[in-house]
Amino acid sequence: MLTDVIAYDGGYLGVGGTTAEESSSSAAIWLSADGTEWTVLPVTTAPADALWAGLAPAHVAAVADRLVVLAWGPSVPTVYVADGPEGPWAAMDLGEEACPTSLASSGSSVVVVGAIGACGYGGTTRPAVWVSQDGAIWELAELTSAGTGGGWVSGVIGVEDGYIGWGRWLEEPICDVGCEVDVGTDPYAGAPWVSADGTAWQRIDDPEPFLDTLVEQVVTIGDVYLALGWRGQGEGQVRAMWSSSDGASWEPLADEPPFLAAEPGTPAWSNQRIGGGSSGLVAWTTEATTSTLWYSFDGSAWETGATLDGLVSLVKVVDDRFFAFGTREEADPGITLPCTKDQVIAGRCRTLAVTWLGEP
Repeated sequence: MLTDVIAYDGGYLGVGGTTAEESSSSAAIWLSADGTEWTVLPVTTAPADALWAGLAPAHVAAVADRLVVLAWGPSVPTVYVADGPEGPWAAMDLGEEACPTSLASSGSSVVVVGAIGACGYGGTTRPAVWVSQDGAIWELAELTSAGTGGGWVSGVIGVEDGYIGWGRWLEEPICDVGCEVDVGTDPYAGAPWVSADGTAWQRIDDPEPFLDTLVEQVVTIGDVYLALGWRGQGEGQVRAMWSSSDGASWEPLADEPPFLAAEPGTPAWSNQRIGGGSSGLVAWTTEATTSTLWYSFDGSAWETGATLDGLVSLVKVVDDRFFAFGTREEADPGITLPCTKDQVIAGRCRTLAVTWLGEP
């Protein structure tokens, strides 16, 4: 299954995992000339880095003729670098207690975001960003006004003039690792950060639109930036979106898109997501065994698109081509989808990786 894709060497390069018959996942690099037919390259690593063989890489970026991959798994997330898709891949040392969560490239640099401290939730971690000009040498970036309460950077995108990062950062400590985090008391909990080159980061000046919120995604189309997340706590929690013309000044959307419709209490990891790029945006919701798409070419007006037979996990626009990645269930005759756990164990149901390609 593909988890990320970038333009590479006149075609496309994706990262993800392949699933063997025993349901164990192995890392893989995917190559395609046109986005329709893909060649899978097994990941080769040095003996010391053999752990990656059991992981599924989540993010990929290219910088200075090198590939940089972030792989998640049962151990600590790790950044790997290679001179090409064939490898070999070398694990990067980001320092003691480094816990990376995402990566992106912009211009001549690449950044990895995350936290320093225990890889988990709690006020004892502190936000962190690592930056590199070649993928091989990494340095900690400067985070201005990071507060003293801890937190982490959960996501980042590269934009034309730098980067936008988001996550959770707190002015004062509110709990230790293992306790429930209440972001409602901190006015800066969801406010994004911006950087021109990845080396120095500044939290946006006005946090007012992000009081009692948490940002989950940021996407860009032309001169418009959109953030998707949620507002409120517990049973009063609702989905929310914000817009910006420069990545630094934000305001809530005046008219919420139709795909945001949800009852209060819908968790932030619910089935509403958004992806895309300069050519357009695609939002989607998943339910049971299908995904419903909406599309927009300006970030404000949305129309209903296709309904796909499968569960979409990622939509990305690369060089004006729309990719949707996800899975679809396939079952033996007589079985009604969705499959039960017992049917999967018995081998009567299978989950297939699916790539959809086209315009929204």
